[in-house]
Amino acid sequence: MVHKACAKTAVVRSTNPGAVTIANDELLHTLTNEDVIKQLKTWEAQKSTNAMFKSLMNYIHRVETILYFVEASRN
Repeated sequence: MVHKACAKTAVVRSTNPGAVTIANDELLHTLTNEDVIKQLKTWEAQKSTNAMFKSLMNYIHRVETILYFVEASRN
């Protein structure tokens, strides 16, 4: 479904001023309706025994924390 949402918004021309808003709305709608976050957490729990996966996820969580800090400091 996420792929379908991205493909649907790719049809909208980038010169259209509302293209980003349309793409964002479509992706947000798909992410909330398909419960992607729950599926990702389940997937992460299943893979947590792999050392390489754990180190990569730790790195991703650090990057997320930095991005949250940057966002908070701009507002």
